[in-house]
Amino acid sequence: MNKNDEGYEKADILKAYEEVKNREVRNLKTNKRLSICASINSFKDYGVGVYLYFMFLKWMAWGFTFMTLLTIPALVSNNMSDGLGILSKSSLDLISAGN
Repeated sequence: MNKNDEGYEKADILKAYEEVKNREVRNLKTNKRLSICASINSFKDYGVGVYLYFMFLKWMAWGFTFMTLLTIPALVSNNMSDGLGILSKSSLDLISAGN
């Protein structure tokens, strides 16, 4: 082990590459690296808990997208009003629900 004056180990690129390669997420059956665009079904190999967690994330993302779309009419409606008139300090006052 090569150490410098402060006692830290010197950087070794090949060792770092091997560490990264060992920490990759791989499919348990095929030993192929999982892509960031992998389907949720590919997580079934890691157990039902991991699979359900990613299904929950997927449903939450769709739920928040739907709720965001539901708020667009309210934002447009609030933006069309006069807001607080001369008391308005910023353009954010126009889209708030309390105007």
